Amino acid sequence: MTKNITVVDENGIPVGSTYPKRASGLVKKGRAHWIDEKTVCLCAYNTEENKMHDKIYDVIDNQFSKLQEKFNSIPNADKMGMSMIDSLTAMQIRNRELDIVEKQLNVLNDIMSKDSAAADEKTACVRELTKQKMLDVLSKVLGDKNKPAASVEYNIVSETGEIVPETASETKAAENTAE
Repeated sequence: MTKNITVVDENGIPVGSTYPKRASGLVKKGRAHWIDEKTVCLCAYNTEENKMHDKIYDVIDNQFSKLQEKFNSIPNADKMGMSMIDSLTAMQIRNRELDIVEKQLNVLNDIMSKDSAAADEKTACVRELTKQKMLDVLSKVLGDKNKPAASVEYNIVSETGEIVPETASETKAAENTAE
């Protein structure tokens, strides 16, 4: 076997010669391509980074200057732009305030729903206490002596909202000391 395949670079400059099997391997791997039956051209890898051309900055500057010219050609454009910015800022502030108010209302609704249950319970306790005292007064008026007074319990709601059980004998003792 002889080296009868000529290898050239991308510019057509002969680099050397190689075996036919090695040349077909280079082509198969994508490192070269056939030019004719006896010549293989090596493909150079892109070793350089793809950098943005300096011309792109010129294009951007050119487009930006065109936009500025159009903007400057519109009468009262700066006032319009500033008023738009002001209105957007005001709208954002309004939206933030609405969000805050909505959160506060949600918190108040939660508190009210919890407080209403507690208030209903307190109201029921106070009503029950009133009914018990009315029954006690009626039993005294009617002279119902079958019921011992010490066995009756009253539920008293303190100022903090706590329910405190109190027996009738304690209530009578407190009433007697007050008189």
